Amino acid sequence: IIFLAAFLLRISYWIFLKNNYFFYEHPGGDVLYYQQWAKDIARGDWLGSETFWGLPLYPYFLAVLERWSLGNVFFIRLAHIFLGSLNCVLVYLIARRLFSKEAAFLSGFLAAASFTLIHYDWLILPLPLLIFLGLIIVLSFLNIDKITTWWGWGLLGLLIGITALGDGKILIFTALTLVCIFWKARPGRWEKALKTLLPLFLGVLLVLGLTG
Repeated sequence: IIFLAAFLLRISYWIFLKNNYFFYEHPGGDVLYYQQWAKDIARGDWLGSETFWGLPLYPYFLAVLERWSLGNVFFIRLAHIFLGSLNCVLVYLIARRLFSKEAAFLSGFLAAASFTLIHYDWLILPLPLLIFLGLIIVLSFLNIDKITTWWGWGLLGLLIGITALGDGKILIFTALTLVCIFWKARPGRWEKALKTLLPLFLGVLLVLGLTG
């Protein structure tokens, strides 16, 4: 229900802009910048010839959409709207994990009806992707007791590393979260916690090291 509400609101906003926004077919600023960067990658220039002007995760994500859609802007925008609608469901799941079912529904619907989120989900910009990855990481930490294998921690580390290529602030959040985990851990279990979280650090360092 939350997904459908979010999706329909975003589609309605899209239709409204298409019929009433004078600059609908003429993107500018960051939108044009990311589109051009993604087109260069999609044409095969994966490494480029200079230092990144910005964090590189989103342009590569956008380049994949460019290749899959053969440059069809309709498909690319629809993918962003789909991802933005899915984010509202993730907000619900996080709130459901922390609070009551009623608070979770309210959180999900408020995210679905947020004009700021609707607008940025329509624009071809990094926000829907970064919010999606951030919410997945938060949800993973909220279910940390279910991560029982080294490869599970390693995958979470890879996810955090990949997200850091789009928003470096996730590393601050991760560091503070791990400090809280160790603070709450019993003294006798610190050694076990260190061994468990080592794959997480290796996953993060693998992504950031290769990119650097």
